[in-house]
Amino acid sequence: MNIQLITMWYNEEFLAPFFLNHYSWVDKIHIVLDADTNDRTEEIVREYPNVEIEYFKFPDMMDDILKVSKLNSKYSEITDADYVILVDSDEFIFCYDLKKSVRTHLENTNKNVYFVNLWQIFKHEADGPLDPNVSIPLQRMHGDPDMDDPFNILYIKPSIVRGNKDLFWTAGNHEVVYEGNRVLWRTRNPDTMKALNMSLCRSDMLQGSHWRLVDLEETIKRRITNRKLRQSQVNLSKGLTEQYHNISEQDIMDEYERNKCLPVVITSISEAGADSELESGVGVSMPPPATCDSQQTPQLGKKKSLDLGCGQNPQNPFYADEVFGVDIRDDLGANILCADLSISPIPYGDESFDFVSANDFLEHIPRVIYAPARRNCFVELMDEIYRVLKTGGLFLSFTPAYPHPAAFQDPTHVNIITEDTFRLYFDNVNRWAAQYGFKGAFAVRMQEWRGMYLLTVLQKVPIQLC
Repeated sequence: MNIQLITMWYNEEFLAPFFLNHYSWVDKIHIVLDADTNDRTEEIVREYPNVEIEYFKFPDMMDDILKVSKLNSKYSEITDADYVILVDSDEFIFCYDLKKSVRTHLENTNKNVYFVNLWQIFKHEADGPLDPNVSIPLQRMHGDPDMDDPFNILYIKPSIVRGNKDLFWTAGNHEVVYEGNRVLWRTRNPDTMKALNMSLCRSDMLQGSHWRLVDLEETIKRRITNRKLRQSQVNLSKGLTEQYHNISEQDIMDEYERNKCLPVVITSISEAGADSELESGVGVSMPPPATCDSQQTPQLGKKKSLDLGCGQNPQNPFYADEVFGVDIRDDLGANILCADLSISPIPYGDESFDFVSANDFLEHIPRVIYAPARRNCFVELMDEIYRVLKTGGLFLSFTPAYPHPAAFQDPTHVNIITEDTFRLYFDNVNRWAAQYGFKGAFAVRMQEWRGMYLLTVLQKVPIQLC
């Protein structure tokens, strides 16, 4: 079996020896090297006999549209591979049974597309320095166990595919289009995946590490110097790799402090013990079941979502099983209730929903009105969102935000949101809105820019009273 790997790099002298040692078993590694690379990457790479370098020049620094186009073109050029792996320099694939080789797994399972569960790995406060000669899974084993998190689930990626197939990846490599079928793990259709012979259950899948923050100093250099400062106008205008656009060194240091005590997520599960491990919950925060016996397919559970200010088409960003809406109009359908959420409560009971979403809506909610007494309408609505969410439930806000003109120019926009609004006023650490009557608490699970829009995901958490 011939296995080849494609990756695109810029200034990877730190990760290069870890990556190349880990994938030393691959028959050929194709590194598409950014021509602007100016560190020791090329010198290190040329020490490895299974590596082939191709230089690529971006006309305007890092452009993710051109990047994925080049990677797909490279896949098409490879005609002698049984399987092709597509990964970034900080992604390391291995089996759930750590004693088993990826090559053997591919030979035994024989799928066309393999989804890989890439854990978000962080340096633990007890971890020592990294060593490129030590096994990747043994060096950094702690990370975020919640692979249903809206950010983490994007890292269940179609990273290994059979060669010479009618397929291509989209930007970020989170989604594959195979024989005209777009397949993203978050929106997977089990019947389609079975028909296309894709890995669907954990016994067919692989795990891996996404080294998100495994060394503080190197992560700061990587995200600021090598990413933030090299974004093209295409990336900036289209909101691609937005996590780098406004990141600061303090943001990275704060992320490390939040995640330095995470649990172990990389464990070795033997094939014989897969079912018992699944039942005991040891290292198995993966959505799919351990086996594919009979008609068993992954189920997301009976989830309910509520969309605020939905109009006649409630949005369903979390892909829940049942979707409901609230709108100021009263003629929109049986699953959409009428309420003016500027002054009225959400017309559903406590802890009714797994998810709540607000798309182009919060900017229309007044902050303060007198009717006739003073009311803090936005704070009251955040309380209502907290009330109708189940504990652990997620709230998604998608709104034009400061400093973009779209936040101000519409005369009905009366509530200007900034990057600090949720973090300072409604999160479980600061809760500044408590002085205005806020009774809930959220954890900020995700926040990033999508062009002029600020996307924020909050999670309902218990209130911590001092």
